[in-house]
Amino acid sequence: MRKRTDRALTVAAGLLGYISTPSSWPQTLRELRGEFRLSNSELILPSAIALLQIGFAVMMFKFARESNGIVPTAFDTGFFSSVGFLFLVGGVLLAYAYRVTYIFECGTLRVVLPGGYLYGQHDLRTLQSVGRTRGKAVDFLTLRWQDRKHRILLPSSLVSALCTGAGI
Repeated sequence: MRKRTDRALTVAAGLLGYISTPSSWPQTLRELRGEFRLSNSELILPSAIALLQIGFAVMMFKFARESNGIVPTAFDTGFFSSVGFLFLVGGVLLAYAYRVTYIFECGTLRVVLPGGYLYGQHDLRTLQSVGRTRGKAVDFLTLRWQDRKHRILLPSSLVSALCTGAGI
């Protein structure tokens, strides 16, 4: 009975995007050294999504100016301009966020944004567990400590380093 329950939970978790990770990954992360970022091939889908959002923004700005030859009301102009602005900001932030670099050294993780801006630094010595989930464009790694958790993008180069370090 226990095996069936475990199997059912594993299948349900897989359908929700969870990928099981070896129990040795937290220790491997503590010992890992190097810089990791998404490769150009991994950036294709997120970049396409960002371009679509920016395209929708342009379309909304166009609708705000003129809608099928009908002079738009102040509400139409404000609404379409606001939606266009949200799409534009979302697309730019998405394109920017996927270009992050993860630097592992001496038991710490530094998250560096494009331009060299330090976004955060995490001590991996007290890391308790690691979870992997599949997103629409890329996979994510959830790092869990006793008092918090942090979710990072999971570049294929980092997966390779984790599997090599864990002996997989």
